[in-house]
Amino acid sequence: NTIWLWRADQSTLVLPGMFLRATADPLHQKLAVIESTSTGPLLAYWSPSSGLVGASPIPNSSSNQFRIDWQSEGNALLINELNPAGKIWWSKLDAGQPFVDVLPQASYYWSENILRGSDSSFLYQIDPATRKFLQTQKSLGIVDATKNLTLQTTSTGILLKERSLSTRLFALPSGQWNFGDLEQFYILLHDHDHWLAMDTASPPYAEQLTGDHPRWLMGSEPLSALFVNDGEVWMWQMGKTPALLWRQSEPIQEVDWHRSGTSVFIADQHHLFALELDDRNGRQITQLADFDQIRDFGLIGKSLFIAGTKNGISGLWKIEIE
Repeated sequence: NTIWLWRADQSTLVLPGMFLRATADPLHQKLAVIESTSTGPLLAYWSPSSGLVGASPIPNSSSNQFRIDWQSEGNALLINELNPAGKIWWSKLDAGQPFVDVLPQASYYWSENILRGSDSSFLYQIDPATRKFLQTQKSLGIVDATKNLTLQTTSTGILLKERSLSTRLFALPSGQWNFGDLEQFYILLHDHDHWLAMDTASPPYAEQLTGDHPRWLMGSEPLSALFVNDGEVWMWQMGKTPALLWRQSEPIQEVDWHRSGTSVFIADQHHLFALELDDRNGRQITQLADFDQIRDFGLIGKSLFIAGTKNGISGLWKIEIE
């Protein structure tokens, strides 16, 4: 049971252009696309129903490598330049035009649809609904803080403080920890590409993983995320030990879930394929497409949309998979 048969379909060009990113929102209704142009990168939104909406410059960008992190409701997003001193922006669709604003250099994450950040001196909070920006001076010893949680330094290391009826403290492994994501009862901390997931219930749960950033399966039970670590794909079901799904010598470009949660889609620079998660008799692999170059892809409905180059033509390509 739970066998998915993927449609054998040819790639068709939807939109020409040198698209660097084509990242679907968590509800898989639209894409945020970043296009490289002679005047610099442009951010736009695209969906099968609306087509391409707006094209706003990403101000003062000095890179052609970006990461897009969507708000869970799919109304706003965070853009990071992928270099050590990379700039950071946030964006939302406003009256049919992408609003793009640069952020102070800091570590940012989404928490209950609010964008929070932390640097050496300040805590930041942005409400995309109102565009309200709040900057708060840090107290001595505070690394990062949310409404109910605090990271603070001590002589012995970093402590996670949970504010509740009875305040509790949890000692963290050595590292430069910041909040990376808050989902349901789970706290994800990260030290660059090193991640620590915690549930402060009794007894507490804690596991660690090395990877880029979580890609959540909406509505999953247990809560599940995919991570990429160079040529590896990891599945992390909260409350369990992370599981290695795939390993190869060539770097992985992007991964995403099928809505069923029983398969994932994986792209390297030249190939896009589906990987079945049921490992009885080995995981089934289905090749879906070959490209000259794949830079990103996103799933909308029953179609995959690829930012890539095929037969020398760069653009946004479509493959119907069901």
